[in-house]
Amino acid sequence: MGLNNIFLFVAIFAVAYGVCPSGWSSYKTNCFFLSRENETMPDAQVMCGIIARSYGKTGRLAAVPDVGTDTFLFNLIDASQYDSYWIGANDLVEEGKFVWSGTTMKATYAKWGQDQPDNRGGTEHCTAMRGKDFPFIGFNASWTDNLCTDLNNYICEITEIAGAGIVG
Repeated sequence: MGLNNIFLFVAIFAVAYGVCPSGWSSYKTNCFFLSRENETMPDAQVMCGIIARSYGKTGRLAAVPDVGTDTFLFNLIDASQYDSYWIGANDLVEEGKFVWSGTTMKATYAKWGQDQPDNRGGTEHCTAMRGKDFPFIGFNASWTDNLCTDLNNYICEITEIAGAGIVG
C-alpha cells in the first residue's frame, strides 16, 4: 500500500471523538496505528509524521516504556495479519544505548528475544517487535535488532486527540 492509499485510508476512517482516530487503538493517553505496508525504519518514521500531521499532531514510531504498553502492542500485533513491526527503539547514536526515535529518552524497558540485541555484522541498530506467530523460534513474541534498511510494517504513536468530531 503506497502513500496515496494511506492518505485515502486516513481520510475515510479518521474520525475522532475525544480519544483516538478510527482505525487507531487507545492505551493510556496515546493512540497507536499498525501499518499495512512495509517500510525501512527511517521511512516508517517519516510516514508516522505524515499520518500524524493529518490530525494536527506530531507522530513517531511507537515508544514502549513498560510491560503494559508492550503487552498491549503485542496483542494488537497478534490480532493483525502481519508479524513484524518497527518500533522507535534504536542505538544509532551509540551502540548498545537504545533510545526512542525522535527523543533522547532512554529505552529502559525491553523485551529482547533470544540472544538479542546482537548487532549482527555491526549493522543492526533499529528495533522490531515480532508477534507470536513469527516463524523463527526464539524471535516470536519478542524484540529484535535489525538493519534499519530492512522492510517491516510499523507502529505509529500520537497522543489522544481532544475534542469531538475531528475529521482528518
